Amino acid sequence: GTGTDMGFQVLVYNGQKVPQAQIPITASFAYSMKDLYLSCSDGAGMAFSLLFDNLSILAKFQRAVVATIAYVHMNNGGTTVVKGQSCIEAGAGSNPNDACLEPGMTAGIVGKVWPFQYGVANGGNPGSAAFEDSRAIAPLGSFDDVVKVKVGDAGTDTPVGGLGVASQGFRKGDKVLAAIPVAVASRGTLDLNNLGPGAFVLVELEIVKVKTSSSGGDKKEKKKDKN
Repeated sequence: GTGTDMGFQVLVYNGQKVPQAQIPITASFAYSMKDLYLSCSDGAGMAFSLLFDNLSILAKFQRAVVATIAYVHMNNGGTTVVKGQSCIEAGAGSNPNDACLEPGMTAGIVGKVWPFQYGVANGGNPGSAAFEDSRAIAPLGSFDDVVKVKVGDAGTDTPVGGLGVASQGFRKGDKVLAAIPVAVASRGTLDLNNLGPGAFVLVELEIVKVKTSSSGGDKKEKKKDKN
């Protein structure tokens, strides 16, 4: 379905195939992660922590959840970037004492992107996504190549438009999973396979470098002192 009547949910069964939980996925669905657990609520006061066998299974499940959130969001007229925590196990993680990324800062990111071949406009659904068909965000095609983004910017100076928006609010070392509407993502330089209106791309990125606007100003001031 579409609009406010659209319904998706996570169904949890025990070993005897008896339903244990029905967790609706809405545009405002929120979750948190620690180790191999994904924690969320059903919106009616019940909280759940789902344990996965390994990181690979958890990552695929999370991609499906974020894609579903984005799909519901855009079916209800949403046009903004949908962001969620990612479970990429790389790097040391973020330092809670570091400042969150804000507009005016510059960040270096690495990661991958999934250009979805379905969208809201053509009646596709999250279950039809081919999550394995990912590609590097970096133009040269390596998952380890760093891409420079302006935090908060959805412009055309990055491979995928909206990467600066997806990074905003996070810290160096954070891993982010985000869905970007094709209207924004297509502003970048990466070929997105001519995705139609209403579609979106899924990006999985890690923030590996951060530069604040003030740090750049300090560097310029030091150069003036030497002269």
